[in-house]
Amino acid sequence: EWSEHEGRGSAALRFAQVTASTRSRTEALLVRLPALAGAVLLSDEGPPIALGEPVLRHERRPGEAAAGLVRSRPDAFAQANRKANAHLVETALAMLAPAGEAVLELFCGAGNFTAPLAALGSSVHAVEVQGPALDLARADAAAGPAAGYPEAAGKVRFFAGDALGLARAFGRETGASARRFRTALLDPPREGARGAGQALLELGVERVVYVSCDPATLARDLRGFVDAGFAIRAVQPVDMFPQTHHVEAVALLER
Repeated sequence: EWSEHEGRGSAALRFAQVTASTRSRTEALLVRLPALAGAVLLSDEGPPIALGEPVLRHERRPGEAAAGLVRSRPDAFAQANRKANAHLVETALAMLAPAGEAVLELFCGAGNFTAPLAALGSSVHAVEVQGPALDLARADAAAGPAAGYPEAAGKVRFFAGDALGLARAFGRETGASARRFRTALLDPPREGARGAGQALLELGVERVVYVSCDPATLARDLRGFVDAGFAIRAVQPVDMFPQTHHVEAVALLER
């Protein structure tokens, strides 16, 4: 991964097993390649190991420094096409239009949509299961306006855990303190979010934006939303990877 803003890069390296030898070889690589600021060592036998300074910062909207700088790490998901991602975020927020409302954000990742949602809504409950991505999102939120977040403290709360599991848990809350949301945004991984329609219905959600990178799982999940009582109002494709079969889509659903 490379940061144009910082003029440096970082790498994720996968090994069958991380040993003292692989660590020392990676450290030697960082010394020999000054432009490689850090690396994350991955294996199936333990947590990621960070060496050097693998966290990079990028302009949230390329060419617009005033929009803030966001963090990334090569083992945490981020959209590769950053200019098209800015259009993706803009499209999703225009569809959701969460003016002054509390928003539930599922699969928030490293916070790609979180700061823009916080700037428009009254508060954001952001849920993510992946540790490194959630760490990046929290660090950006703590940076406030420097990362594109509003100055108002406490507008964003992060929750670590399974996105749909936590949504269902919120739906089971009762009493005056029970969390309910009129608007929700979800950006699941390629396998989609089976059952999201029913889970959001139980939270009282009336308007949903679903961001998808896989048309097949999107179609399956939209069927579930329709069965739960939602109607599909619009689907906007975003060509993140020109001249490939991959396409992002932003779907708007309403009760």
